[in-house]
Amino acid sequence: MGDRRMDSRSSLRYSVELSGTLLLGSTVVSCQVQNLSLGGVFVRGPTLPTGSHVTLRFSAPNMPAFETTCTVRWSTDDGTGLAFDGLQTVDTYTLAKLLRGTKRPSQPLQAPLVVDGE
Repeated sequence: MGDRRMDSRSSLRYSVELSGTLLLGSTVVSCQVQNLSLGGVFVRGPTLPTGSHVTLRFSAPNMPAFETTCTVRWSTDDGTGLAFDGLQTVDTYTLAKLLRGTKRPSQPLQAPLVVDGE
């Protein structure tokens, strides 16, 4: 059985409620961006295989549409944790500007951590 531990993320997480889409190969599915940082995002939507690559798209008021590739870090029935893959400087700036307007950071999510061999 897997071991669940509190994650040790270095980026503050911010609670948001934004509509988005995930591009999985040639399939587009809707998702809800709910937890955002400069390093990644938590989305409610389909359960995805760990390690798979997706393209995330979303927008917010007073922000240009944001699109980036991500790697699935973990997935549960509640949603999926995605890590951003190599954001460009302009992408980091866009996210930082959005996060600066967010009221306050959220607590880190308790992401499932599965230890190999257990």
